[in-house]
Amino acid sequence: MLRSTVVALMACLALVWGSSVSAQTTGGGKKTQGSKQTKQSKSKSSKSKGTTQKKPGSGASGTATKPDQKAQKPPKEQPAPVNYGALPITKLFNGKDLTGWKLRHPEGKNFWTVTNGVLANTESGTDLVSDEKFTDFELHVEVNVPKGGNSGVYLQGRYEIQVSDSFGMTDLTNSMMGAIYSKIVPSMNAAKPVGEWQTLDVHFQQAVKDASGAVVSKAIVTVVLNDEIIVDRGEIDGPTGGALDAVEGTPGPIMLQGDHTAVQYRNLIVRKLPAREPPKADEEEDPPIPPKPPEKDKDSDK
Repeated sequence: MLRSTVVALMACLALVWGSSVSAQTTGGGKKTQGSKQTKQSKSKSSKSKGTTQKKPGSGASGTATKPDQKAQKPPKEQPAPVNYGALPITKLFNGKDLTGWKLRHPEGKNFWTVTNGVLANTESGTDLVSDEKFTDFELHVEVNVPKGGNSGVYLQGRYEIQVSDSFGMTDLTNSMMGAIYSKIVPSMNAAKPVGEWQTLDVHFQQAVKDASGAVVSKAIVTVVLNDEIIVDRGEIDGPTGGALDAVEGTPGPIMLQGDHTAVQYRNLIVRKLPAREPPKADEEEDPPIPPKPPEKDKDSDK
């Protein structure tokens, strides 16, 4: 990009310099002739002075001035950049117990346990939901998937990032590790072998609704699996299967899927981000400038 910009700039400068040199050369070669023409024009103007009248509304050159056009609108102010790294982080899991979490179905089977800083689901039971809800955020999760394991991390309880045993898969699907389940296929398979701890880093922006409540901007997600970007600002077309609700554009919790197989989680950390603002109503466009009336034929006055 830098090379193409430099080339374009040099081309523009070359045109400017070329036209400047050309103008200087032309003017210098006809200096004498130009001075004669100037003297002749001065002498003609002195003879006709006092006999020529300016037309109303005309400029110094005798040509009609253009009607004033409406001033252009000033450019919209751009929001100041946000230093996300300076924003505080919150530990969703304290490493000791299930404080800050609750079962999706209170009457369901609970197989979630905490041992040595690891949050583990030992067998198929019920999902685990955070007490706190979020709008836009960054999320860090470490997960250990057993052979044939299947779980998921639900953003706002609506959009599932698939957690599964996917190491070695050659076909990319929307049900493999790191995919937005049934919605977005990862750009590559970055999954590690079973039994190894893997990292998920997520940047999420919730859907945006207008004043009427209609979704005008879909939820946007970036997923980094084991330091590889596998989903880059993907738009999520609605909630995925198993969601808590379908009320997009509203805060929601983090949910860990526990109704499939065993799985282990640790170091769940979230950073809240400023939410996207809903789009402002379109400003009224400037009325079109009326066309100039046709000029009156000078010969018709004669």
